[in-house]
Amino acid sequence: MVPCGYEGTTTFYAGTRFGPRRLLEASSEIELFDLEVGVAPFDIGIVTRPEIELLDRAEDMIALLHAHLIQELLGNRFPLLLGGEHTIAVAGATAAAERFKDLGIVQIDAHADFRDTYHGNKLNHACVGRRLAELAPLTQLGIRSMSRAEHIALKSRQDVTVFPAYSLTADWPRQIVDALPETVYLSVDLDGLDPSILPGVGNPEPGGITWNDLSLFLEVLFSHRRVVGADLCELCPQPGSPVSESVAARIALRICSLYAKYVAAHRRG
Repeated sequence: MVPCGYEGTTTFYAGTRFGPRRLLEASSEIELFDLEVGVAPFDIGIVTRPEIELLDRAEDMIALLHAHLIQELLGNRFPLLLGGEHTIAVAGATAAAERFKDLGIVQIDAHADFRDTYHGNKLNHACVGRRLAELAPLTQLGIRSMSRAEHIALKSRQDVTVFPAYSLTADWPRQIVDALPETVYLSVDLDGLDPSILPGVGNPEPGGITWNDLSLFLEVLFSHRRVVGADLCELCPQPGSPVSESVAARIALRICSLYAKYVAAHRRG
């Protein structure tokens, strides 16, 4: 676990800087045995790193995070980056792309985030998808909001596949995973989920992925592909309600459980 509450380019509802701390606090109130997966991931070891120092400039923040994450990968560890705004995903994906050849990236998100620049900045939360696509073939999942310019840009890209939330069919998890390369980096903007189950995000959009659908997709992904790192971003805790951080903590546990069950077990075997 690598917490980083960077929130330098937020444009709507602020508060993601509190996300990592609140997620970790909520994790102490949930059972650490994952009943559905049948695994207690702490059996293989979980380390929570100190929260990363926050820097003002996005470029400096990404460079600092990258230095931390590449060391985790070189140490044969699985980094789960806890945000903070989604911009920090660029650091995780960059480290993974440097460490592993033929990488694919999966971006779960409500927004395409495919602007080349936003407010004059290429490292803005609205540009994350474009930056990820520069690193490796990108699959976007759960999208339901984009500008007309983004829509036109995405139509011309052969290296980006978009699965809008409203287009997902009954067998969508296997359909998506079958098209991915063997090695995958997973980037999760929590607004990809429907706000009825996780309302505390910076830019909520209706019509998102349900808990059961997310669980099924993660199960298929981890059981059929080698997932080498992940980020979990855009948790924006709501005063007076622990729902969002509790759901986010459960997603973090599920990622760790599936890694322990499939990836770490395969490595040992």
